Amino acid sequence: MKRLLVLLLLVSLTGAASARGSGEAADASAGPHYPESVDPLGRYEAPVRLSIGIMTNAATTFPAGDSYADNIWTRALLEELNIEIDIAWEAVGGDRYDTKLNLAIASNDLPDAVKLTNAGQFSRLVNAGRLADLTEAFDRFAYPQLGEWFEEDGGLRRSYGTVGDRLYGISPSTANYQTARMIFIRKDWREDLGFGVPSSMDDVIAMARAFKAIDPQSRYGILITSEILDNGMSDMFAIANSMGVWPRRWLEEDGELVYGSIQPGMKDVLTLYKQLYDEGLINPEFATTDGGASAPQLTNSMVGIAPNAFWLYSWPLNSLYASEGVEWETFPVMPMRGYEGGLRVSMDRSNREFFVVRSGYRNPEALIKVLNFQALKINDPVYAEQRFHSDGTYSNHMMMPFYPAFGPLRVNFDTYVNVTKAIQTNSEAPLVTPHDHLQYGRIQEYFAAKQAGEKPDQGAWVSKNFFYGERSAFGVLDHYWRNDMFLLSPADGIRTNEMIRRGETLDQLEAQYYVEIITGRRPLSDFDTFVQDWRDLGGALIEFEINEWYKSIQ
Repeated sequence: MKRLLVLLLLVSLTGAASARGSGEAADASAGPHYPESVDPLGRYEAPVRLSIGIMTNAATTFPAGDSYADNIWTRALLEELNIEIDIAWEAVGGDRYDTKLNLAIASNDLPDAVKLTNAGQFSRLVNAGRLADLTEAFDRFAYPQLGEWFEEDGGLRRSYGTVGDRLYGISPSTANYQTARMIFIRKDWREDLGFGVPSSMDDVIAMARAFKAIDPQSRYGILITSEILDNGMSDMFAIANSMGVWPRRWLEEDGELVYGSIQPGMKDVLTLYKQLYDEGLINPEFATTDGGASAPQLTNSMVGIAPNAFWLYSWPLNSLYASEGVEWETFPVMPMRGYEGGLRVSMDRSNREFFVVRSGYRNPEALIKVLNFQALKINDPVYAEQRFHSDGTYSNHMMMPFYPAFGPLRVNFDTYVNVTKAIQTNSEAPLVTPHDHLQYGRIQEYFAAKQAGEKPDQGAWVSKNFFYGERSAFGVLDHYWRNDMFLLSPADGIRTNEMIRRGETLDQLEAQYYVEIITGRRPLSDFDTFVQDWRDLGGALIEFEINEWYKSIQ
């Protein structure tokens, strides 16, 4: 009986296609009506109406008279492709959009094309026969440059939207390479204390002890926030990864998926963090101090080491630079001494979004043509037009019908390589894209100011620390790329029934146990209690569900 109940829970995720609804799929038998001319950017002879649900951004502002329904994008699509964008409904991204979208799904009232926000929605609609098969439309009408960008991640995007051997969703989501963690270290403190370049995480911790020893009453050493798991703002990932542990990730082990947070190695990570806490190397109030409230520890010179994602230079380190001229360096995650496994670094989980077309829509290729148009106007080296990105006042790229536009996967990685080479060779020949030229110009401003004995402005400083030299943020990320160090989880973006029902509760349970173990309110032995509690409160069902899904895609 228990197994029967478990199998029933899996129906919407892995079950066979259910009977087709009688709403938007009613005319599915008619099939698509592709235009005779297979031109990815060709103009339809007669107007083609494409109704869409659109995810809005509360921060987006429009020129007078413009809106999501009538703007630079909708007018250009009508003029150049004869595609008429009709906004069926709109909602601000997040819970409001999901509420609107889920209502459309439940009422069998999907617009012609829409953006799905998770794999659960996608699975339900595919199983119900409510999504158009986009295989032929994409293969015939995708502009070659769009196809190249779509496949640039080794087929991950295509795999997200593929069921069997058919493509039902065009996913803009891929592995979040830019979010991999790195180690930020205050350059002046490191050099003043005579430390060389660290080669292990033990060296980094030794620096933290030395930094604290200079001022034991007001310094901690290493930044950590209350959002200790999967936040990017000085969470546990970097140090855990250095020990061969990957919390909050589903990992393949002997052909099955296992949850990293409950593996035995996590107890070793908690042991180390408890030691850091006991030594005063992390803020004793970290459990109640979130990322925003933790920023003063950096800007008030209370810590000199921050495991973080690349963006830390743009906030809040830029403020410390502006006020005191403090320089930082970035280093890759290094192994802890004694760890001899393959070092992999965690990234933020992919959310698996999908651009889809309802079953029965006569021109499914219209979605592909809009995606072509967006990608070329924003990112193509030849066809890109600055006005579609921004006119200097309005962020026009935020108004496109299907956000985001496809573009080069390595755009920022390549800018690091090209800009660094251009500056080192004193030649602009290595610069390729407008983004390369923009960042090169800003970094040249930085060096010109330094040479003149002046302090470079914040913008130039941020660009330099993002894109110039191996100690830059993208220098570190490029190191990961070249050495195949990114951890890719096969289950990123997957949400099973029990994950939806129990996931938030289990995540809270996990964080609570971890914090209480680190702060000494629970003994380390309670890690085993946590693992059992996690399984008893729904984790065991999730393990079963996700492995059933994993078997289904092999």
